Formats: sequence, C-alpha cells, structure tokens
Amino acid sequence: MESENVIEYGESNNLNKSMIRAAEISSLICSLTLGPNANFEDNEINNKIVNGNESDPKNTILKKCSNNKMPQITTSNFEKSSKMDINDVKNLQQQLLKENTNKKIEIEVRKKLEHKRLEEIEKHKQIRSNLEALKAEAERRHKLRMIEFDRQVQRELELERQRELAYQEQRKQLAANTRKIQEEKEKLLREQIRKWIEISTKQEDVFTKMLSICNSEFKLLDTYKKELKSLQTLRDANINSLEILKSVCVKLDALSQKFQKDLTEFATAKREAEEKEREKQLLIAAAQKQQQEKEIVTPIQIAAVTPQSHDQIDQIPSADTNLLLSESFKQFNDYMQLLAMKKAQTKRLDDTPELQQIRFALKSAVNFPINLLNEKNKTTLIDGYQKLFNLLSGQRVNTAKGSVSILDHNEASDWCKLRIAEKLIDRCDKESNIVFYSAAIAISLWTKFPDFGEIFKGLLYKECPFLMPHKPTKQSTQTNEEFLSTWGFRITNGICESHAHYEGRINKFAALMAAMWINFPRGEAENPFNIRNGWEYLAKVLNNPPDTNYLHIIGKILEIAGFMLHKVYGKQFIKMMILIRDKYIPSVHSSIDEENIASFNRLRETVTSFFNNKAFTPPEGFLTFGYW
Repeated sequence: MESENVIEYGESNNLNKSMIRAAEISSLICSLTLGPNANFEDNEINNKIVNGNESDPKNTILKKCSNNKMPQITTSNFEKSSKMDINDVKNLQQQLLKENTNKKIEIEVRKKLEHKRLEEIEKHKQIRSNLEALKAEAERRHKLRMIEFDRQVQRELELERQRELAYQEQRKQLAANTRKIQEEKEKLLREQIRKWIEISTKQEDVFTKMLSICNSEFKLLDTYKKELKSLQTLRDANINSLEILKSVCVKLDALSQKFQKDLTEFATAKREAEEKEREKQLLIAAAQKQQQEKEIVTPIQIAAVTPQSHDQIDQIPSADTNLLLSESFKQFNDYMQLLAMKKAQTKRLDDTPELQQIRFALKSAVNFPINLLNEKNKTTLIDGYQKLFNLLSGQRVNTAKGSVSILDHNEASDWCKLRIAEKLIDRCDKESNIVFYSAAIAISLWTKFPDFGEIFKGLLYKECPFLMPHKPTKQSTQTNEEFLSTWGFRITNGICESHAHYEGRINKFAALMAAMWINFPRGEAENPFNIRNGWEYLAKVLNNPPDTNYLHIIGKILEIAGFMLHKVYGKQFIKMMILIRDKYIPSVHSSIDEENIASFNRLRETVTSFFNNKAFTPPEGFLTFGYW
C-alpha cells in the first residue's frame, strides 16, 4: 500500500522521471514503485528469494512492468541487484516523499506568511488612518473647548468688571449715606448735649433754690428750737405751749422729708446726667473707631496687597496682628454660634428614639448619593446633586430605609443640611481625588439654599480656623489639648495627632475651599463663593506679619486656584507673587522649624515654578464650564 501511494503522489507531482531513474538503480524497485506488482508484500518476495525460486519473481516483475509501459528490464539487471537490500529502496522512497512534502509545506507556509504580512500591513494602515482621524477630531474638540473656555472667562471678567463697578457705586452711595447718618448723629448728639446742659442748668438752679430754702428753713428751725426751749420751760405753766410744740414738730418733720426728697431727686438727676455723658462719650468713640476701620486698607483693595510697581514693594507689615483679622474673629464666632444654634435646633431629631426611623431614612438619603461620587464617572456627580436637591426641596425620595421627605419633621431641613455639609467635608478628608466633585455639589446647593452655604463654611472653618483666616489664642482656663483642638487638631483618647497628619488634612480642606472658588455651579447661576474670596483671603494673610501656620495653605491655594487668580487679576496677581517671593518667603524663613520646613520648600518651589513658566496650569480634575 505504501508503494502505491508513493507512485500516485509521484505521478501527480511529475515525479515519473525520478522514479524511473530509481528503477534503473535496482531491479526490485519496479515491484515497489512502478509496476502493478507493488501490492506484493515484502515477506512474500523475500521468501521466494530465499527458497531459490528466483525465476518466478523476475518474470512476474517483468510482466507487470511491461503492462505499465515501463522500460524493459532484463534479467541481468535483477541478477546484478539481487543482493541489494530492500530497505535501501524504502529509505529512498521515504526520503523523496519527505522532501516533496517539506517543499509543499514550505510553499504553503510562505503563502500564509505572505498573506498574513499583507493583512498586518493593511491593518496598520487602517489603524494609522483611524488614529490620525481621532487626533484631528481631538484637536478640533480641544480648540472648541478652549474657545468656549476663553469666551466664558471673558464673560466672567466682564461680569466681574460690572460687579466691581456696581460695588464701587454701592460703596460711594454707602459712603454718602454714612456721612449723612454721621451728620445726623452728630446733630442729634449736639441737640441732646444742649438739652442736657439746659436740664443741668435748671437742676442747678433748683438745687440752689433748694439750698436757699433749706438755709431759711434751718434758720427757722433754729428759731423753733429756741422757742421749743422757752416753751419747755413754760410747759407746766401754760397748756397751750404743748400744742405749739406739736405744731412745731410737725413742721420740722415735713421740712425734713422735703429736704430728703429734694436731695434724692438731685442725686438721681446728677446720676442720669453722668450716664448720658458716658453714653455720649461711647457714641463718639464708636464713631471714631468706625471711621478708623473705614480708613484701614481692606483686603479687597488691590493696592493694599500689592504695590503699583516692583520698585514700590514695601516690607511685610509689622503692625498688630489683629488689626485686619478682628473682623474675621467676629465672623468666626458668628459661624460657631450659627452651628451651635443649628445643633440645638436639631437635637430632638438626633436624640429622640421615636424618630429613629425618620432619622435613619434621612441619613440614607444623604449618605448614599455622596458615597457614590466617583471622579471618573460624571453620572455620579449629576445623579448625586439631583437627589440631594430633591431632598432639600421637600420632595419625597426613596431610600433603603423607606420613603422620606424633610416635610415629615420640622427639624429635618436643618438636619439634612448639616449632614450633607459634614459628609462632603468628610469625603474630601478621606479621598482627596473627589475634591472638585464635592466642591461642585456644595456650590450648586449653595446657589439654591443660601443657608446651606453658611453652614458649610462654618463647618469648614471649625475644622481649620486658619481658612478664615483666624488664629485662636490660648485662654488662661484652657488646657493644651483644648487649645490644640481650637486649631483643628484631633484628640483621640487624650493623644493629639501628629503635625504631619494635621497638615495633610488641612491641605485637603484648603484644596476644597480653593476648588469652590473656581467651580462653576450647575445651570446658569453665579458662584456665590467665587475667586474674589480667594483674592481677599490671600490679601488678609499677606497684610499681616508672616505666620508659618499659613505656609501649606498658601501653597495649596496657589496650586489649585493660582491659574484662575492669574487669569482674572493679571498684573496685580503677578505683583502679589513678587511680594510673596521677595518679601514674604524671606521674612518667614527665620522662624521655620522642622515641622514646617517641608511646607516652606513646597511654597518656594511653587512660586519659583510660576516665574519660570510665566503661568500656573489648571489642576488635575478641574471641572470646566459646561462640564455638567
């Protein structure tokens, strides 16, 4: 069977000549490769040769070869090759078959490789074409976004200029009104003083008259006494003397009572006059203090923060630290009172066991959308804001704890606002990468519910008073732990957290505040806590003596909002950066310790990078206008 397969394969591939040449080598090859006797078994041929019957196979082979039109092979050829080993023939056949098979496989493999190479070339061409198309589309979209961003910035600048003009006009109007009010107050004070003088003059006249009357009465009293003495001597002699004595005593009593009454009235009038005089002095002092506060340079005035030219840069002010922070101190106390009031107003909802179901449902309605915020998924931002907005709007929302609405309890509205603010700040503390999403939700809710914004700021300032900016001072009744807690340090089981951990957390809160300054609320509303607040904050800090507690906060603010401050305030911001580089950093360097050296180096690197690159780059994760 193997010889027949070889013959058929050889014929199909034009191998007849090769097989014929092989037949000439051995007379036995005819029976194995070309003749119809290829069906002979090897053992059969061998047996015949061994038994000496060589004529039979020779004739049979010649006969079959002649039937197949093969060349005539004489018996002499068989005699010459009878001693050849049939294994050599088989090996030759296998070698020829293997070579042909290998050649065929090689040709097929080459065809497949060539086909595959052409497919890869075509695929690479298609990928390159797609990449070029995508690159062109991305560039086109980037240009459109940049154009839209520039337009929005121009619109914001125009709105800012309009607001600035309106603000200046309001300030002029306020100044005029203040002057009028001051004039009215002064006029009223003068009138009151004139009346007080008139009253005092009258009272003095009355007192003088009373004194003259008293003198006359005393003289009369002396006369009565003399008469009394004379009457006493005549009492036994004359009964009428007793009646006269009684009448004299009555007159003396009446005179004494009148004198006491007049003295009391005079003392009261004098005391009232003195109190009114003190009130007058207090009003005058308050008016003078108010006038002085108006004359103090406020953080809004750019000239107070940065000089008009590089040559006019003054040194860091060394005035009283509380001069410009007194207003922040008052505001800080107001915020703390607001939070305390809100906590007190929601205490019943927090502590009453009967309201546990409502409390759990409201807590689920607040926590669920905030916990799902993911900076890589814009849908979580939109859905989270919408759910929180629906909740605060009084709509009924479905939660895992059941359906609930803030209308179910009169304390639910304030309770939810407190909880939302606390949760957003807490998430930024744990995951700093969602700071822009948290800021976007806080600002958007602020535009719809203004009291939420005040609550949010109060909680943020409570976590870090330096964001006010406000630096609490230690009271005589405070322990070290209580004092550190007023700075925002967290005390756990009497152990205060490390400065590095505290600074890292404050950096996250500073990033959240800066992100709120540069964020765009959802819809067409304006940001109620815009970049102007960032300018005012830096102005307040720089208008006071250098303090190492603000190093990391200033660095984080410049990192997050520096590009927007530069875009909005332009040259004035550059002057501020020059002030920080040339005055603030050298001034604070002398008071740097090991805990603040890292913050100092980061701030210096940030400022150096700005002057090297001539600009700040937008932070990673910044939400452009129209993002959501």
